[in-house]
Amino acid sequence: MVGDGRNTVDAGSGDNYVSAGRDSDVISAGRGDDTIYGGDGSNRIGAGDGDNRVTAGSGSDTISSGSGDDTIRAGDGSNVISAGHGENQITAGSGSDTVRTGNHDDTVYAGSGNNDIDVGRGDNIVSAGSGADRVSAGSGDDRLVVGDGRNTVDAGDGDNHVSAGRDSDVISAGSGDDTIYAGDGSNQVNAGHGDNVVSAGSGSDTVSAGRGDDTIRVGDGHNSVAAGGGDDNVTAGSGRDTLSGGAGNDLLRAGNGDNQVDGGTGNDTISAGSGRDALSGGAGNDRILAGDGNDTVAGGAGADTVDLGAGNDVGVFDVDANRNTRGSDDYQGGSGRDTLRVEVSSERLEGGAGDDLFALKDHFQDIRDGLADADSSRTFDGLDLTIDSFENVEFVVDGEVADLNRGPVVTGVQPVSLSIGQSGGLAGATVGGGRNPADLAVSSGSGDASPGSIALLSQVEVSDSDREDSISRAEVRVENLGGAGTVTVATGVAGITALVVAQEDGSVIVTFEGDAPPSRYTEALRSVSLSLSETPSGGSEARISVVVQDEHGARNEAATAGLDIADERPDAVDGEGADTLSGGAAHDTLTGGEGNDSVSGDAGADTLSGGEGNDSVSGDAGADTLSGGEGNDSVSGDAGGDTLSGGAGNDGVSGDAGADTLSGGDGNDSVSGDAGADTLSGSEGNDSVSGDAGADTLSGGAGNDSVSGGAGEDSPAVRQDGDDLLIGGNGSDRLYGGSGSDTLSGGENDDYLDGGSGADTMMGGNGRDTFVATDGDVIADYGDQDVVRINASVGTDNVALQSDGTTTEVSIDLDGDGEGDGAFSMNGDFASVSATSNGETTDLSFVAGPSGNGNRSGSAGYQDGGAGNNGAGSNEAGDGGADEEISRSRFSSGRGGDRGGIVSGAARVGPVSEDTGERLNGSHGDDLISGGSGNDTLNGGNGSDTLSGGAGNDSLDGSHDRDALQGGEGDDTLKGGNGSDTLSGGAGNDRLEGSHDADLLDGGSGNDTLSGGNGMDSLAGGDGDDSLAGSHDNDAMSGGAGNDTLSGGNGADTLSGGAGDDLLDGSHDSDVLSGGAGDDTLSAGNGRDTVAGGDGDDTVIGGHDDDVLYGGDGADEDAALFAEVESGDAAAQSQDWVSLSEGESGDQVSDGGDAGDDSGGDGWNDSGDGGDSGGGADSGGTPAGEDLDDNMQVAGFG
Repeated sequence: MVGDGRNTVDAGSGDNYVSAGRDSDVISAGRGDDTIYGGDGSNRIGAGDGDNRVTAGSGSDTISSGSGDDTIRAGDGSNVISAGHGENQITAGSGSDTVRTGNHDDTVYAGSGNNDIDVGRGDNIVSAGSGADRVSAGSGDDRLVVGDGRNTVDAGDGDNHVSAGRDSDVISAGSGDDTIYAGDGSNQVNAGHGDNVVSAGSGSDTVSAGRGDDTIRVGDGHNSVAAGGGDDNVTAGSGRDTLSGGAGNDLLRAGNGDNQVDGGTGNDTISAGSGRDALSGGAGNDRILAGDGNDTVAGGAGADTVDLGAGNDVGVFDVDANRNTRGSDDYQGGSGRDTLRVEVSSERLEGGAGDDLFALKDHFQDIRDGLADADSSRTFDGLDLTIDSFENVEFVVDGEVADLNRGPVVTGVQPVSLSIGQSGGLAGATVGGGRNPADLAVSSGSGDASPGSIALLSQVEVSDSDREDSISRAEVRVENLGGAGTVTVATGVAGITALVVAQEDGSVIVTFEGDAPPSRYTEALRSVSLSLSETPSGGSEARISVVVQDEHGARNEAATAGLDIADERPDAVDGEGADTLSGGAAHDTLTGGEGNDSVSGDAGADTLSGGEGNDSVSGDAGADTLSGGEGNDSVSGDAGGDTLSGGAGNDGVSGDAGADTLSGGDGNDSVSGDAGADTLSGSEGNDSVSGDAGADTLSGGAGNDSVSGGAGEDSPAVRQDGDDLLIGGNGSDRLYGGSGSDTLSGGENDDYLDGGSGADTMMGGNGRDTFVATDGDVIADYGDQDVVRINASVGTDNVALQSDGTTTEVSIDLDGDGEGDGAFSMNGDFASVSATSNGETTDLSFVAGPSGNGNRSGSAGYQDGGAGNNGAGSNEAGDGGADEEISRSRFSSGRGGDRGGIVSGAARVGPVSEDTGERLNGSHGDDLISGGSGNDTLNGGNGSDTLSGGAGNDSLDGSHDRDALQGGEGDDTLKGGNGSDTLSGGAGNDRLEGSHDADLLDGGSGNDTLSGGNGMDSLAGGDGDDSLAGSHDNDAMSGGAGNDTLSGGNGADTLSGGAGDDLLDGSHDSDVLSGGAGDDTLSAGNGRDTVAGGDGDDTVIGGHDDDVLYGGDGADEDAALFAEVESGDAAAQSQDWVSLSEGESGDQVSDGGDAGDDSGGDGWNDSGDGGDSGGGADSGGTPAGEDLDDNMQVAGFG
């Protein structure tokens, strides 16, 4: 225990206890299970390897720990916490904290500040307060909860659970099966690939998902949803929504706003409410129910069924899109005055190289006769179209309405030449086809503009990665032109037409269309040429971009950043906006430009730059040169000796295998190497630099930096400026401090430590170390045979040498040729002290500290404990014993001695730890209480406490403030009390109660009971048959493995059953329920709920309000049960047994699907094509029931 001054404490190896006062201290400990109390100053604490417990006060602390399972609690300052590999538990206060962890299962609780949290690849739990937080997680199965600030969350790969507050958040996840609750702000959510469940509140949200089967629910704001690939289930509220299903058989349900819905490819089901909607089925056999507004509905390609509903609607039938479709379209008009619009291109009317689809004039009279009776149904074989209840029809040719009395007048599209401005050529670009849009990337390209004729795309190659697809369309766009010149498009490419259009802004667009193999599109693109009359000036004057679309609709538009034509920068690739640039196998040069870009290389020695914005830049095989540019960037290398630079901003720069050169640039950067002899520099700012394996060269640069060498024999490139922390790690390292007050730790093996100018603290660790000391330095944690080299001009200030009592001898070198007197204090037990003079040092004093028992004479001892009262949950100083006399030895050129000096004893109190089953009560401060192996009762009292029950059946009560409770082994009871608490049950059948505020509960293994209480809680049952109750507010619950019971209670809750036969009850408000694997029972309850059964034979119950039910995979015994079917309910699943109980319904369609044996109750309208039965009706006929007429949509069964 030390007092209230600015102390430097090195506890060394072993299981240490350190307690400091109220000032700003530097505390370090080696290997061992350490307990460290830092006090209220701005402390710098390094805990080392081991299972450590670190508690700091209200100051802005810097805390780091090594490998081991650490418990770290920091106060309300703006803290920087870095925990090593291990299962760590970290709690911080209300300041703006920075937290970094290793790659194990970590738990992080941060307060109401604007926090920056980065956890590794383990299964992590993160809970943050109401500030604007940034949370980033790795590839584990994470549970992330953020509060009401404007948060940015990157959950990474893995099956994640994310819950956000009421503000506008940016949430992204990777390739796992994620559950995301976004809250009521205007959120941006990217769920990634996987079978995701996304629920957003009443704000105007932007939601996108990848290739999985997603369930997405957005509220009453003006939302935009792109569901991506997979069989998706999307439900929107009453706002003006834009919904896109993408690939897959989707269920898209829009509300009562003026919506735009596009089903995309696949057999989709689309429904809308009373707004003025624009609905498009896209490719596939779609079912569209328009609702009551004045809608425009296009079935698209495929055999579609369209019901326009009430209102004056327009049904659009596209002849070109349906020319190769098997089956007929069915368009049903409603009660309003409806118009059928038939759209066709002039190419299909006038003929040409192929057979015409049909002659439109032959159908004019036929269709007009069919409209004589608007209530009749009529089929037109030439169009593969059946219509019913339409009052009007119009034909649109090339975008213009044709006169039914005259027939259309159409002219063909011919290639043209235009005069345009100056530009240049593009060489070496590659664009690819295939089903995957990622294959449609512009790999590289550049060109110098000069007078004369240039083939713009002479070396462009259109490739088909899977060799199965044809290309349907290509577009070349030349922008930012000025001056004089001519663009020419050659003719004669079979099956492809060309159109050249000059825009008002001076740009030129060349469009090629027609299904043809990639080789023909290569020929067409290469036919575009430019004739210049002068050379452009100013670097980057014009841009060329290429977009290619294959027969499935996959486009490369997301990857088209634009390729600069420059007179001085032939390798530049520049784009505005959020661009995605991907290199190929050659030596690529890619620059992202403005916006938040993603730039990635491939094989070859690439040069990649993110440009402006917050970019992600990553290399691949080859010796790459990577630069983040301006903004907060992520720059990462791969195999090969890479050169990486973060540039301006707070960047993350990381190497990989190979000898890399890494520089953080301006800003507070994180720079880390990997295997190989790396050269690392933090540059400007307060940086964190770590070398890892290999003989690395490290430099923090200007600012207060943390430098860690890792394994290998490391050395710095230059001396460091600022107050730096330098850690050598394994290997024989060379550490140079510089001009600030630095802390140097050599670690293992024979190290060389030179603090430079300033009051430094140096710790050698194991091995034969050499210290170079100057005025005000403290040398601690050294062993036998270490050498301390004292500069001869140290002056009269002290150089302190401290020992832990195990060192027996020390050698002093008096180095230099100056003339100076200095004092050298020695705290520890020594058998011998020797000094040698290598210069003209005239006088040097050695002052023994309070435990000097060596050959200098005198006997002072360190007092431990004393007569003080040492109670649980408190730290009280003992009497410290009597004042002790110490010895002084004076040497002139290394010889001589005299006496003098006084030091007082001090007391120490360790943490509470009991093994006999005790009742332990905390104090009003932040307590650390451990129960031991008995059946213990622990109460934290006031303050942010850490309670650990250990083995036995324990009872833990956090009481007030933010507490962290760990049950350990046994059947434990944990109560969080007031404050946002973190409760972990551990092994055994535990009971966890969150009580007030936003709590985080993890049952662990065993059959646990979890209750969230008030506040927006996150509950995880873990293994075992668990019971979870959310109670009030918007809660997030995950049952985990086992047969679990989940109840949402009040609030818009998210329930995920996980593996096992689970029972889920949404109860009140708008909930999202996901059963997961197993035979689950899911009950939506009150509110507009979204229910997905998942794998297994599930029972799904809809309840009140407008619900969306999805049965998921399983045997032919899945059931969708509507306890009370109300207007607007919808259900979908992949199997065949549907049971409808008595309920209410209105005016929609029920369909049992086209395969399997369907069963419906009273009111079943269409049982499909299987062996069906429904309320007394014969198969596929009219039902006998009268209550369920046709307003409940049951789609996708079968």
